[in-house]
Amino acid sequence: MRNLIVAETPEVSLSIFDYKYEFRSKPTDPNRQFWQTVVAVRSQELKIPIFHLYPEGFFSKISNALGGQDIDFDDHPEFSKAFVLKSNFEKATRDFLDPTLLDFSAEHPGISFEARSGTFLYFRNRNRIEPTAAGLRKFMDEGLQAFHVVRDRVTE
Repeated sequence: MRNLIVAETPEVSLSIFDYKYEFRSKPTDPNRQFWQTVVAVRSQELKIPIFHLYPEGFFSKISNALGGQDIDFDDHPEFSKAFVLKSNFEKATRDFLDPTLLDFSAEHPGISFEARSGTFLYFRNRNRIEPTAAGLRKFMDEGLQAFHVVRDRVTE
């Protein structure tokens, strides 16, 4: 993790940082490194199920064809076509993801969420934001907008 910026209020702690991870296709291949910028929000208000949402791609389509998990919503085909949604708590996740959250996701192609009670991560896979004030502010605003949509769902 690099370039960590933290802001705190009595209700929420917000962090934005660059995160590096390594990936290897085969055991004999060298590691490939990827950087991405992440907005992490922690709040006691976030009583949400554990889920992972990311854009659907070629390999996820193959995984789904072979029986991999992808929670789809028949009444939101744009969302289901664009994203893979995984959770060990399918019913709670389905109940939590209301039309506002599904529409928000569909309107922001390429975003990813990782969520669990108390913590919400927002990022674009393998996308590092240029460390300029304008770029960071725009991305942080996107992450906060996503957080507000989630928080509003929790406080309904």
